Amino acid sequence: MSFRALSFKSFRSFRTLLGITLVAVGAVLALFFRDLEFLWFRGGPLGLVLVLLGVLDLAESSIVSRRRNGARN
Repeated sequence: MSFRALSFKSFRSFRTLLGITLVAVGAVLALFFRDLEFLWFRGGPLGLVLVLLGVLDLAESSIVSRRRNGARN
């Protein structure tokens, strides 16, 4: 296994973990802390933005993964 393949796997797992974390934190903010104010943000809208960013991150990670796996075959 080359260094490049190892670094891609660790980066992919980091991106996946980051996406899942963003979705989870955003869902908790949006569902349970709607009226909580964090600096100038409210919990509900901030939570929805975090969920959206997490979903986009997961989708991008899976698309890149599919392209890389398809190129090898």
